[in-house]
Amino acid sequence: HTRFKCDWSSDVCSSDLSIEAARAGDAGKGFAVVAEEVQKLAKGMGEASSAITKALNTATKTITALDRNNKQ
Repeated sequence: HTRFKCDWSSDVCSSDLSIEAARAGDAGKGFAVVAEEVQKLAKGMGEASSAITKALNTATKTITALDRNNKQ
């Protein structure tokens, strides 16, 4: 759930910046650059979050299996 919120918020921010850049024309070129960087950041956050979730799931499965073996 947290990952979705982070990605969604960053994507919305990136979209807002892109809209403002388009409205501002030449004066908004800086907004366009920032929007692109925010979008890249959002993508990286999503990928990192997925990797962390996968690692935590693997660790949880391993700990559960070890716990079962110790109880036998």
